Amino acid sequence: MSDVSDFLEKAPPRLKAGLAKREAVTTEVEQWCQGREIIRTKRIPPLVLNGIIMLPENTIHEIALIVELYLWIFAIDDASDEKWVSLDEFVTLKDKFLSIGQALGARGHDDDPFEAALVSIVRGMVDAVPDYWERDLWTMHLERLMHGMAQEYRWALDYPDKTPSFEALLAETRWSVGFPISAYSAIPLLRAKDSGEIARAVEASGVAIRLCNDIKSMHREIDEGTINSVALWAAEKNVSTAVAREYVLGRIAAAAQTAQAALTGQTPIPVRRMILDTVHFSRVFYAETDYHLFEIY
Repeated sequence: MSDVSDFLEKAPPRLKAGLAKREAVTTEVEQWCQGREIIRTKRIPPLVLNGIIMLPENTIHEIALIVELYLWIFAIDDASDEKWVSLDEFVTLKDKFLSIGQALGARGHDDDPFEAALVSIVRGMVDAVPDYWERDLWTMHLERLMHGMAQEYRWALDYPDKTPSFEALLAETRWSVGFPISAYSAIPLLRAKDSGEIARAVEASGVAIRLCNDIKSMHREIDEGTINSVALWAAEKNVSTAVAREYVLGRIAAAAQTAQAALTGQTPIPVRRMILDTVHFSRVFYAETDYHLFEIY
């Protein structure tokens, strides 16, 4: 049995109840994806799992909104990584996206596939929980996501002639990995509000999930000649990638512990579970596969 299958088999009842919604969530997400050519639908199965892990007790529609957001983030990441648009065009997109966030989804151009998809997602979330949606906070995390991706784009253009440090890379990619803005979309859907301890836990979780991704993608990214944090640390310290991998595994464990320690008895239980369950699932998932190469569970 695979690690992911074992995780799902041993899931507590609340997650098992959420997993029973997989087919219905998948159907709604597939319908949303129709006509959206920027979306790579092969990612739907694992992202549905991720959405259910985050919101197992929410409605099918609310889980689908989180999955759609993740699919949109991956589409933006694809546009950056594969140079669908220039860096200047990417920065212009960022400004348009922030306007959509500030306007609560009431602004955007239907002829731009990225804007149209984001408008649909933001409107859906705001309509679901108008009393809990924190526009400025969500838009701040959208800005962090896009700023991180833009910085990665700049570094990629300079690589390998110029490389960022391991810590400089991680300072940006903890936000561009996608979990922080997804968490700040899930929190209002859990009928909760932000707090200092939640913010600390989300940031630490972003570190853990980003590094899990980088360990799994290390060999592929080295072969492709693209930036990878594990390889950067190995080069900085003049050690093997095997030694660097062990160091990064330690950083993942420390970040996960930081996230857990940050969440106090004042943190709403559903929010605590959302953050810690997602980190746990991500560690299991990335130990086995990633969103570029995976099996359907």
